[in-house]
Amino acid sequence: SVPSSFWFQGFQEQMTHAWYYPPANKQSYPAPLLVKSHSGPTAMAKRGLNLEIQFWTSRGWGVVDVNYGGSTGFGRAYRERIKENWGIIDIFDCSAAAKDLIKQGKANPKFVAIEGSSAGGFTTLGCLCSSHIFKVGACRYAVSDLIAMKNFTHRFEEHYLDYLIGSYENKKKNYINRSPLNNFQSITSPIIFFQGLK
Repeated sequence: SVPSSFWFQGFQEQMTHAWYYPPANKQSYPAPLLVKSHSGPTAMAKRGLNLEIQFWTSRGWGVVDVNYGGSTGFGRAYRERIKENWGIIDIFDCSAAAKDLIKQGKANPKFVAIEGSSAGGFTTLGCLCSSHIFKVGACRYAVSDLIAMKNFTHRFEEHYLDYLIGSYENKKKNYINRSPLNNFQSITSPIIFFQGLK
């Protein structure tokens, strides 16, 4: 499956980018859809051979790899959308990408999945907590507790959350409210976790 550049209306009606991979078997639409939320969260979804994506497209799924607001590669203003908005903008944009593909008739609303690792796992959990569009999810070593991340992260990212969420002293409620650990009761879809060696 060869990806195409896909622009949609994201958070605050800003144009947002994703890579859309159609089902390789050219089955009739609408197809099941896998939404991928990249890690980082200020990294980016790249075009190129990805065997994991090809696994799904070869089995009749469409895949959308979302460059939600805050992703690198689209200029400073795009990157700075995530400033103090992590856990809001990424969730909105991943949901908006799925909704746009459903509206276009490319995705079947009964079969929409989401997956991510690390920061992408955080976004995946946030999407499952706040939206019923996703019917199933998969998380690999997800961030689930922002306060624990603040207290135990390594020195290289010691002040990263100040940029992504705000200073803990001034924005403690954001750390609590945006942590999936504190909102898990809202998840109604099946979810699988991969953590460590288990």
